[in-house]
Parts: sequence; C-alpha cells; structure tokens
Amino acid sequence: MNNRLKINSFIIITALLSLFVVGCNTLKAVKLEQSSQATPLTQLTVSAAASLKGAMTEIKKIYEQEHPQSEIIYNFASSGSLQRQIEQGAPVDVFISAAVNKMDTLAEQELLLTETRRDLLKNQMVLIAPESNNKSNFQLDNFNDLTTEEITTVALGQPASVPAGKYAQEVLNSLQIADKVNSKAVYGKDVRQVLNYVATGNVDAGIVYQTDARLSDKVQIVATAPEDTHSPVIYPIAVIKDSDRPEAASQLIEFLATPEAQAVFEEYGFVTVNSKQLSMDVPTQKRDWKAYYDAVADRPPRKTILTTLEAFEEPGVAIDLGCGDGRDTVEIIRQNWAVLAVDKEADAITRLLARPNLNTL
Repeated sequence: MNNRLKINSFIIITALLSLFVVGCNTLKAVKLEQSSQATPLTQLTVSAAASLKGAMTEIKKIYEQEHPQSEIIYNFASSGSLQRQIEQGAPVDVFISAAVNKMDTLAEQELLLTETRRDLLKNQMVLIAPESNNKSNFQLDNFNDLTTEEITTVALGQPASVPAGKYAQEVLNSLQIADKVNSKAVYGKDVRQVLNYVATGNVDAGIVYQTDARLSDKVQIVATAPEDTHSPVIYPIAVIKDSDRPEAASQLIEFLATPEAQAVFEEYGFVTVNSKQLSMDVPTQKRDWKAYYDAVADRPPRKTILTTLEAFEEPGVAIDLGCGDGRDTVEIIRQNWAVLAVDKEADAITRLLARPNLNTL
C-alpha cells in the first residue's frame, strides 16, 4: 500500500514538474516573441535637388546610424519638378531646393511649415569641358569662348525647371553672350544630365554647379562665374505642411545644420550657411523698398526688414524685432550701425539679417 502511494505521489509530482517546465518554456517563448517585435521605423521622404545626391547619400548613412529608428527615403530631381510634385500632393516630409524661388512658390501656397525654413547651403556656377579635349586646335579658357565657332554645342539646364539652367542664363545675360550661346544649347532635365552630356563628350561644354563638376573625373573646370553675374546660389530647406511626422522631419533639418553634416557638405564643395535667415530677391536701390514690401507683405521676414530699416533714421533706437525683450536686437543694431550708416542699401540689410543671433521667424 505504501509502495503504491509512493508510486502515485511520484507520478503526480512528475506531472506537476512537467507542467511547470512547459509553463516556463511557454512563458519564455512568449517573452521572446514579444521582445523580438521591433519598434516600427520612422520613414522620412526627402525631396532634394539632384545636385545634392552625393552629399545626401553619405549623410543618410550617418543619420540612420545615429538614429536607428529612422529611415530616409530620397527623391532626387530638378527643383522645379519636385516643386510641382509637392503642389500635386506628393507625400513629402522635407524639401531641399537649389533655388529660393521654388521654395517661395510653395510658401505662397502655404504648403510649408514656415517656422522650419532656413537657408542650408551655397554653391557656385562653373564652366566645364570634357577632360579629354576633342578640340585639338582650340583651348576653351573662359565663358566668352563659348561664342566662338569652334564651340558648337553647350549643355545647359532647362531654365524654367532646373535652377542650374536659370543661373546659367543669368551668367550668359550678364556677360551679354546669351543669344549666341543659346543657339548652341543642348538642354538637360536636371544638372546631372548636363554633367553627363559633357562627361561623355557629347557636347563641347556645359555650365553646372561646382559641386557637380567635382564629382566627375571626366570633366575639367574651365572657369568659375563671377558672383555678380548671377543670383546667389542658395539651397533652402523646409518641412512640408502635410508631413505626417513633422517633429522627425524637423529633427533631420536640425541635424543637417550640425558640424558633422556640414563637414560632409563641405567635402562635396558646398559652402554651408550658419543662419536661419531666409533668402529673398532684394532690390538694389533704396527707393524700391516700399514697392518691395507691398509685394512680399505676407512673407515672415517683412516685419524684420521694416523695423530694421527704421533704425536707419535714428541711431541707437530700441527696436523689438520679436527676439524676446528686444535687448539682443538693440545690441545688433548698435554693433552694425557703422556699416548701416555707410551703406543703406540692400546689402547692409542682408548682412544685418544674416547675423546668427537674429532669429525673428
């Protein structure tokens, strides 16, 4: 009897232990399954000018390594094409344009989160030719040489949609050679296509950004366009108003302004802008200011320009530009008054607004 009781007790204990082990294994399996469920990635769609492809591709690796829960998806094209896509409702979180006017157009349609907009980079326009000179009896030395009969084809971006094409036309007009050169033009859909036309030797020359020219060992830079022959080549950036993840998009913009990201941009030949100042096409004569104010009445910088200009009439006046109690603004006016008193035109205004501690937007 005792033996039977012992056997039954052993069976019961064994069964309980088995259940306990199974239960533990089940619990472990549940915990393992739960821990294996990764946090969903935050995908950010960035529409960027084609000239940024090299630098932004490298920055993507750095950013995703430092922010493992984020994934950047790029859409590279001409700024005009990207602008139209955004206008038509394309799902975009961040837009980086190679021209201020493309960003301005979206701002006028209230498609941007205006408080996130800033100028990110600058670039230069250069004249390039194939590295292997196909013109054995002729050496291209400057922009004016484009008018010679030895040069038969010149690659340019489409002026209406490609900022590089717009800047190129400004250079040609400034040098008074536009008519002769445009008759030889082969137009590209973006700056990379213009670069490719020259690199493959399909054209005799082309006008591109300096940063693009540096990407190819099959082209040579012949000349750099003087800065006064074209509008400043500014790359503004902003979060799109319809973005589903504006906070993450803003975080990316902040990262692009860090020394770590700017070092990459500089490696690719860009000049970084250390200011949140908005770029604008400003008049060169003071008498044009009033009409200009009326034209840009809805733009955020209007109050800044108007109130800053008031300082011209009264040195040392206390002006509140929206920077807290105005004390920082007074200091800026005081430090810059010598400049403003000498040069009361647009350049002085631009320099004043470019100071990094003047953030009124």
